[in-house]
Amino acid sequence: MKSTISILHHDIAKEKRSYYFQALEQEVDKMDRLIVDMLELAKYESGIYQLEMGSFYIDELIERVCKQLRITASNNQIFIRKNIASMQVIANEHRIEQVMTNFLTNAIRHSPRKGTVFISVWTGGIT
Repeated sequence: MKSTISILHHDIAKEKRSYYFQALEQEVDKMDRLIVDMLELAKYESGIYQLEMGSFYIDELIERVCKQLRITASNNQIFIRKNIASMQVIANEHRIEQVMTNFLTNAIRHSPRKGTVFISVWTGGIT
């Protein structure tokens, strides 16, 4: 975040200004979620935590996570191939998004350059 702020402050890469603002905004959102997670962990440890469940479409969540990681994948020359069916699920959307982000980040990080990460969704589950 500091390097992004420095880039914006010193007017470096003016043509990518909106990109850096968007990246900064996403990082602030992640920090906000991290703080909420820490508060929830404290509740869990005290025994008063309850996980909120809701209905959402897993394919939309996967598309959103892939979009967020598009630049990271591109920088690592990783192609993300998706075969995802539209499927409504009942779960904690925030937690599932965290899991998908972690899985994809690790897959991108540990795949060889010019590799492919495959994501499939079918009525039997996620792979």
